[in-house]
Amino acid sequence: MGAAAVSRASVLAKGRAFTEASMTDTCVIRRAGGSPVLNEETGQYEPSFVDVYSGPCKVRFITSTVSEQDYQSQTVVEQQVVLSLPVEESTPVVVNDIAEITTSQTNVSAIGKTFRIAGLFDQTYATARRFPVEVVS
Repeated sequence: MGAAAVSRASVLAKGRAFTEASMTDTCVIRRAGGSPVLNEETGQYEPSFVDVYSGPCKVRFITSTVSEQDYQSQTVVEQQVVLSLPVEESTPVVVNDIAEITTSQTNVSAIGKTFRIAGLFDQTYATARRFPVEVVS
């Protein structure tokens, strides 16, 4: 391995460590699987879930104004939500998995919020896996 490759690997490792240090929330990510489970309270069968990731994360809402006002004189705002996860540990995560925030050091109101993984993320030299997500609750 050449000096340039070692240098890139070193810089990438430092970048990932820095980025992961900013992931002050934790989440569990689940995937529907297995046989449905009977909910004794409702009498309905509900999907069962398998945990595919549990650990640090960061949620970011990116807001941009689409137009000053629409035809009803209301401001139209577009919002993207991104869930960032550590690169190596989150490889099992795929589209349609459900993420739930389990702890947050900086935003207690985020605990219990759930998101659906809406798209993939792959990037050379990524310091985090940044998934586009949809807010479920």
